[in-house]
Amino acid sequence: MKKIAFFCCALLALGFASCDDNSDLGTPQVNPQLPAVDASELQPALSSELASGAIDLASVAEIPAISNPAIENMPAGASVAYEMELATKADFSNAVTLPVTDGKVSAAEWNTYYRETLGNNNTPLVNYVRFAAYFVQGTQRVRVGNLDNWYGTKQLTVTPQAFAYEMATVNSDAGTTQIANFSGDGKTFTGYVLVNSEYTFTYKGVSYGKKSSTALEAGSTTPCTVSTPALYLIEFVYEEEKSSTFKATQIRSFGAIGDFNKNAKQVNLTLSGRVFKGEVDFGETLPESNQFRFRMNNNNGVLLGGFQYDLLPGGAMMDVPGEGVYELTVDLSKIPYVYSYTKK
Repeated sequence: MKKIAFFCCALLALGFASCDDNSDLGTPQVNPQLPAVDASELQPALSSELASGAIDLASVAEIPAISNPAIENMPAGASVAYEMELATKADFSNAVTLPVTDGKVSAAEWNTYYRETLGNNNTPLVNYVRFAAYFVQGTQRVRVGNLDNWYGTKQLTVTPQAFAYEMATVNSDAGTTQIANFSGDGKTFTGYVLVNSEYTFTYKGVSYGKKSSTALEAGSTTPCTVSTPALYLIEFVYEEEKSSTFKATQIRSFGAIGDFNKNAKQVNLTLSGRVFKGEVDFGETLPESNQFRFRMNNNNGVLLGGFQYDLLPGGAMMDVPGEGVYELTVDLSKIPYVYSYTKK
C-alpha cells in the first residue's frame, strides 16, 4: 500500500496550525488517525502547459498548473491542496502566492503580478514557479513536509495579456514620434523626441499648435520651436475646458546614478539617435540596496526608471544587473522604453 507522508496535523493538545501560521510547520506532529508517511512519496504532476516551459496569459482565463496522482489509504474527506509561488527572480525573493483551484491558477492574477514586477510591456519574459502542498481535512490545513519542501519548480517564458499606453503624437521636422500617458491620468503625455527646429501635436485626431510660450491652441498648426537640433523630453498636457500646454527639455546629458555612486554625479552614456550606450561599474560587492536608475542633465527632476522593459519618466530605482562593469544600452526610440546590458 502506497504511503502518503504528510506528518500531518498538530491537531492534538497543541491545536491546529493553519497555513498562515508558519511557526510550527517545520516540526509537524502526527495525527494518529492519519497514515504517517514520507512526504517525498507525494509526486504531483505539472500540467502540460507548465511543462512546456511557455505560458500565454492571454490564451485562457485559467492556467492548468498541477494535478494530483492517485493516492491510496486516504481518510474519508481528506485531500491534498496546492498553492503556487510565482517570482521573477530565480531565488524567489520577490515571490507572491497564487491560489490553486481544481489544479488551475488565475491568468488575471498572474498577469497582475507580471505588470507589477516587469511593467507595462508585451515582451515574453522569464518567470519562476513552484508549489507548496497541504493536507486538507474539513477546515484543517497543514503544510506537507517543512517550509523548504516544494514541488514542480519550473522556469517559464511568460507572455502577458496585451497592454497599450494611450498615445499622443508629436509631429516634428525630424520625424513623427508618439508620446505616452504613462501616469494613466488621461491628460499628461511625455516622451523623447528628436526635433530640428519645430513641432506640433496631434491628439484624438485634433491638431494642436503654439498659442503662447507654454499654451497650445486646438485646431492650430502653428509650430512650437526650439533653437537647437537635439533630443528633447517633450510634455503635452491635454485640457478639455481650457488651453492645453506643452514643455520641451533638451537632453544635454544622460547617465546612470544609484547606490553604486551614492546618487552623486551621473555616469554618462553616449547618445546616437535616440539610443544611449556606455559602460557603468556597479562595484565588486552587491548589497541588497544596490539599485540604480537613469538621470538626465545631472538633474534629479529628470529621471527615468521603473522596469527594465518599461522605463518610466520619474520611475523608481531598479536592481543593478550584477557586480562589476556592464555596458548599458537605453533605447528611447519607441514606447515602452527599455534598457539592456552586457557584462564586460
